[in-house]
Amino acid sequence: MQERKVDNKEGLTLLSRIPYLGHLFRIDTGETQKSELIILLKATVINDDADWQQDLDRSEKRIKKLDSEPRWKRAF
Repeated sequence: MQERKVDNKEGLTLLSRIPYLGHLFRIDTGETQKSELIILLKATVINDDADWQQDLDRSEKRIKKLDSEPRWKRAF
């Protein structure tokens, strides 16, 4: 899991740096972005070449299905 945070402070140069009162003369904005990588593993017993080919075909169908769907969802 990864989290990235960006803080931006805008305001009057000298007045925004005054301790405690500086908040009155500046605007604090920021953005946080979280992302995570999930790896799924599946154990498969392969007895012969036919089993291997069937498993490859099923995996290829799943990948094609995933490629047709949007990967990123925006949260508003």
